[in-house]
Amino acid sequence: MIRPLECPRRSAPPIHPLAGATFAMGFLLWLLAVDQPGAVVGATLASFAWLARDGQFRQTALFALPPALMMAAINAFFSGAGSTILSPLPAWWPGASAITLEAVAFGAIAGAKLATVMATFALWARLSDTDRSLGLLGKAAPRTAVTLGIVIQLIPSLLREARQIQAILWSQGIDLRAGTLRSRAAAAGLLWRTLLASALEGARDLAEALAARGFGSGPRSFIDPDHLTPRDRVATAAGALLATAALALAISGTAQFHFYPRLTPTRPAISLALAAIPVATAALAWFAWRAPTLIRRHARAC
Repeated sequence: MIRPLECPRRSAPPIHPLAGATFAMGFLLWLLAVDQPGAVVGATLASFAWLARDGQFRQTALFALPPALMMAAINAFFSGAGSTILSPLPAWWPGASAITLEAVAFGAIAGAKLATVMATFALWARLSDTDRSLGLLGKAAPRTAVTLGIVIQLIPSLLREARQIQAILWSQGIDLRAGTLRSRAAAAGLLWRTLLASALEGARDLAEALAARGFGSGPRSFIDPDHLTPRDRVATAAGALLATAALALAISGTAQFHFYPRLTPTRPAISLALAAIPVATAALAWFAWRAPTLIRRHARAC
């Protein structure tokens, strides 16, 4: 049986850097201002569900989950705070004398916050274009924007130079992976000396290029045709709404939660309502981001 051709999945174009930054800062402010477990779990589910929907869950999870689990385990086995004992630990254990429910809960929420922060930055990088973000930063802090642009390109350019130098050395009969330890050390030293000389020459060329373009000689002039579109405004509104909700909850103390000495009793309805806030704002921002590429499955043409 011949299957019909499926339309390739289209990637959404980046949104305005101001919209991406506003949404990411709203998520970060939510995580900093609210400690209620339902609110944190809702933010975690919203961020990772977004990444899973766009095929970025595995990559982000492999990077974010190990430190989060490590933080939770360290707090559970070394904190010892809390009055609800789950399991005593042996006397020779160098950390806590017992595992408590409060230490486990605090470590789990702290680990979830850490993983969500990493996922938020992954979303930020996916939503916005790097050059446009640096251009937006350059309006307020031009020197910082130029420095960040140079730093971002530093490692890729050095790796590219190292591969080129290694290929040249290999063409001359110098192999970094073959021979005795002494010969490989000598070849590696030659590679690093050449790479250092190339980096210094590149830095000089970069300084001359900046001077030739008048960098630092006075106020910058630029053309800014990049305006906020309706989808950018929706994403910006979602981030601003989440930040406003976080500030309101922090000021009013509605979502105040204490882990020690005993966990603050919470109502399921309040936890669900707090979890729904980041989920709803993330869904609104996701729809605004994917709006140009949302098409029906049975469209006539791809």
